[in-house]
Amino acid sequence: MEKIFNKIKEALVSGLKGAIGTIVRKSGSSPRSEGTRIVIFESGDIFGSIGGGRLEAEIIQKAKGVIERQKPQNIEFYLKGKDVAGLDMICGGDVEIFLEPFNPKDRVLRKIIDKILELYGLGKRGVLATCLDQKSWKRGESNKFLITQDREIMGRYEEIPSEQITQLLHITSSKIVNLGDMDYFIEPIVSIPTLFLFGGGHLSLHISHIASLVGFRVVVVDDRDEFVNRERFPEASELYCIPFEEVLNRLSINSDSYLVIVTRGHLYDKTVLSQALRTNATYIGMIGSKRKRDTIYRALMDEGYTREDLQRVHCPIGLSIGAETPEEIAISIVAELIKIRAETKEGGVL
Repeated sequence: MEKIFNKIKEALVSGLKGAIGTIVRKSGSSPRSEGTRIVIFESGDIFGSIGGGRLEAEIIQKAKGVIERQKPQNIEFYLKGKDVAGLDMICGGDVEIFLEPFNPKDRVLRKIIDKILELYGLGKRGVLATCLDQKSWKRGESNKFLITQDREIMGRYEEIPSEQITQLLHITSSKIVNLGDMDYFIEPIVSIPTLFLFGGGHLSLHISHIASLVGFRVVVVDDRDEFVNRERFPEASELYCIPFEEVLNRLSINSDSYLVIVTRGHLYDKTVLSQALRTNATYIGMIGSKRKRDTIYRALMDEGYTREDLQRVHCPIGLSIGAETPEEIAISIVAELIKIRAETKEGGVL
């Protein structure tokens, strides 16, 4: 989602108009979830996707009127029966899209976008509320507000009671909420999950590339200069050449962190794992056979770690898909990361 907000900011800074289509409600089977966005520029260019097919084509067409009128529009779409006959969308569900305009003169939106990107950069959180009542929108001005985790509020809003602010900040998945006498689409703003790759070998090359494509911020760690550099990992956000014994003290690992341990040997894997278990990372995975795992686990238990501690570790790592090549193994590992990320969201932990 950060990429979408960055793209909107680029357009605003460049003086471009456009429209943002957001899935605000769905029922049954539909291609994308609530909060998924597409940006349509006045030029006809698009960024993002809400599922393709007739749904997306119609939204792109209606965006022209929204941009011209500078007023939003609610669009309901039925992905079944005659609506999709002979087309490429046979999901069988219904979706509601909120299509809103943006323009460079919208000071409310510019401030909110800047603050959202600041929250992402600082690893902080917040909640974005967009009013779905079309009549309440002024021409060319967004009707939405943002609450940060520090309870700073910006945008268009009436006085919000303290207890309601607390309730909004505790919402963990995108949903429609009635505030006063109007519906608002509420979205949690959370930092992008960070994948820490321990080991810069050939497997990490593929993991880094695939993970970055599916929305992970990648950090690569190794103790050898030749294995952790920009030429090998062009898509990585950060690169660290540090001793594996120092990773816990040198890295900022939190509940938005995913740790993948693929170093060059049992000793280094154990060194990193012993530190990883002292963090609150959402995911800890270590490559290796069951024999290697059991050897390392016994050594860690001798050092005072419990079986409950070790149950946090995914080892062997990755989903069981019969992977053999480094590329296939990387896919299985990233697939497991995606699975855990989705389960974490559904479980209400951000």
